[in-house]
Amino acid sequence: MKVLDHVPWRVLLAVLRTVEFWPKTGFPGGPWADTPDVDTFVKTARRVCERYSELLALGGVRSRTSSVRLFAHPDTARADVLGEVYVDPQSDGEFAVVSLPPGISVLAPQARAMLVLEVVHRCLLRLASARGWDPAVLDAAYRHTIESGLAFTWSSAWKASPGRCFRARATFRLADDGYGRVSVEIQERSGGTVVGHTSESLSFSTIEGFKRSAATLRWVGRSAVRIHPFVSPFGDSTGEIEHDVTTLTQQPIHLLGPPESAVIPVTVVGRGASRSARCAQAMKERHRLVLTGSR
Repeated sequence: MKVLDHVPWRVLLAVLRTVEFWPKTGFPGGPWADTPDVDTFVKTARRVCERYSELLALGGVRSRTSSVRLFAHPDTARADVLGEVYVDPQSDGEFAVVSLPPGISVLAPQARAMLVLEVVHRCLLRLASARGWDPAVLDAAYRHTIESGLAFTWSSAWKASPGRCFRARATFRLADDGYGRVSVEIQERSGGTVVGHTSESLSFSTIEGFKRSAATLRWVGRSAVRIHPFVSPFGDSTGEIEHDVTTLTQQPIHLLGPPESAVIPVTVVGRGASRSARCAQAMKERHRLVLTGSR
């Protein structure tokens, strides 16, 4: 770093791009955390955080790091959610500890998603107050997430069939179990009429994984497509899945219901150096996981 000593410190700052709960992923069909309340909360957080981060990354917020990481743990003595944001810089990261009361796992998915959003947004607003970030950027990310129905979807670019009669694209969504589902949409290339959608297949749990899967989409002949949806942490693969245009359904991919109100109150406070040991311990415990899943 000595070669950078002469560079003004502001030049070295990163752009804040993501906010995420840890663990960010886990094994499909299995728990990501030790308790049902934390497990369901961090899985629901996948879609909420991915959508919130989508607009956050465009805000140009200068930060010491490009991400904010939150750690959730159960607290059976609480009736509200407590977010403790560590406002005194103690490391290269930005982080907060979130204490969850009982009952998170039995909430409706959209009510739980709204609770996640409230926690994320209020924690970032508290951090913004300490760091001098523009809160308007965070408010825009909040509205963007609400307007998106607390869902995260992503579609690849279109690929034309060899005969140029059809075009296909992969469309992904993050389900409430934290993992993605992929469906291939096929249209007539001339007028854009939707021919149909393939059935959904299990896919990765992050946008980066979605892009890797989408890169495998290809046409086989004039009327069939193949895609490789997913590879597990152990290298197990779903293999390539082939779909013919004559076997498609007219139904689009599954969509969540409208957002619901968060039914559990949220309290957010700033903590200083005297409380940093708790977060450090939470980080240490989470980082004991050698392999958390395939993203």
